[in-house]
Amino acid sequence: MYSKIIIKTRFICGFFVFFRKAVIQVKSFFTLIRILSLDVVVGACISSMFIASYLQVCIPVLHLAALALSVWLIYTADHLADAYQVKHTANSNRHLYHQQHFCTLSIIFLGLLSGGMVLLFYLPARLISWGLLLVALVGIYFLSIRLLPRSKNYYKEGMSALLYAVGVFLSPMSLYPFAWSMDIVLVFLQFVLLALANLMIFALYEKNLDEKDGHLSFVLLAGTKKAGWVVYGCLVIIILIVIIVVTVWHAQQPLLLTQGIFLLMAITLLLIMLFPVFFQQKERYRIIGDAVFLFPVLALLFL
Repeated sequence: MYSKIIIKTRFICGFFVFFRKAVIQVKSFFTLIRILSLDVVVGACISSMFIASYLQVCIPVLHLAALALSVWLIYTADHLADAYQVKHTANSNRHLYHQQHFCTLSIIFLGLLSGGMVLLFYLPARLISWGLLLVALVGIYFLSIRLLPRSKNYYKEGMSALLYAVGVFLSPMSLYPFAWSMDIVLVFLQFVLLALANLMIFALYEKNLDEKDGHLSFVLLAGTKKAGWVVYGCLVIIILIVIIVVTVWHAQQPLLLTQGIFLLMAITLLLIMLFPVFFQQKERYRIIGDAVFLFPVLALLFL
């Protein structure tokens, strides 16, 4: 009798130990995904598919592969450059990881960059020409950040948001056979504002870390108050466009569904701004902030 109780007790304890280790491993896995910006890559691909569905075009797999590779290379280049500039032990987990694995990540970066060059031979000429223009803009952006006086880098988050949005729209628009209409312009504007609000929120939450590591942001240059107004301004404009489209325009279902997703994304970012104490814990602001760009997957079920 007692032996059976002991066996059951050991089994239950063993199960809980195994479960706890499994949870820790899963958390570590997802933390690594966030550190390597792989969640951003997935979000960009889903967002691009979302825009393509709205425009009623189909993105080939190679286009998505090129987008995923481009987003990861740009983000990793930025993180490696920032990690290299920090001469002390970095305070943020992301930059610390890129410091500790600088050589390995650099080799992977160069390998994937070479693979991306090969991928160019399989992409249509129109997408390549637009993509090269985007690459040129990215290059100018990186050079301006490194060469211009640090006190003039007010536009960092704004340019990052614009480049991210252009990358997401690049493939769908290269396949779109018609001219840009007003609704497409509004959707693009909303997406840029969502990306800008997202980046500004991160900068607000990570102000102290950026200051310690010597990374400049709009928040550090212009102040917390002005940065906060920029975030609220972006979200208000997005919500106003949603209200106008829903109430004034005779919009079709694809546009209405798009506006519903943008409204959900904007409200989520607004909550992150309004409840800093809760979202500061365990970097919830970054986890949920990046997850916002996964919300369009809901629309893919209906578009």
